[in-house]
Amino acid sequence: MIKFLINFIRYYKIFLRYGLGYEGEAWFANNYIWPYKKKGFYIDIGCYHPIKFSQTFKLYKLGWTGINLDISKESIDLFNLFRPKDNNLNIGISTKYGLEDGYFNKKISTTNFIGQNYFDNINKNKTFIRKIKTKTINQIFEEYNISEVDFLKIDCEGMDLSIIKTLNFDKYKVNFLSIEFLYDAGSFIKNKNSNIQSVHQLFFKSELYQVLKNNFELIDHFGFAFLLANKKIYA
Repeated sequence: MIKFLINFIRYYKIFLRYGLGYEGEAWFANNYIWPYKKKGFYIDIGCYHPIKFSQTFKLYKLGWTGINLDISKESIDLFNLFRPKDNNLNIGISTKYGLEDGYFNKKISTTNFIGQNYFDNINKNKTFIRKIKTKTINQIFEEYNISEVDFLKIDCEGMDLSIIKTLNFDKYKVNFLSIEFLYDAGSFIKNKNSNIQSVHQLFFKSELYQVLKNNFELIDHFGFAFLLANKKIYA
């Protein structure tokens, strides 16, 4: 009972603090996705938090539903509380099925990840490890009988390109895609001549864009999140 009350107070504080959502993260939903379809289906990979910094929370409030996935059990506990109409899964999306090491700097964090290469670039002293069940993105589409997703968000701290390369776009239709593109943000901010156009140029030169350009068109970006639309619906 005491544990329940502690968790209730904790979650209530979160609701009071983030109950209205983050308008920045709702930019894609407000300006592109919801106007396209009033009620749709999303998949949020690397979902982190049901409200804070969430690109799908605004859609959820507008009646959309979907699948949220994160390697943090604590994150998924929050989703089960605040997003009960969604299917919330404590698994990692990777290039293979099995068990992999998940690296955490906090139980709930935007920078928890799977993948040794990314691990080499962060402070190892601030990281603890958990074994994480992983599946491929195609397995998720197959297991949940998904042929089309209106909004797919991928934020996997360095694994985004690898995940995209495994997705069968010939079999599964994605209407809008938000994906993290980790350009050199530090250099960009220091350069006074930098502008939105130069960020786009970096993206257009990236391997990520080369993989996506046949099926998608870049329409906007917010921070590290780049929004692309399927050319078949966004002509």
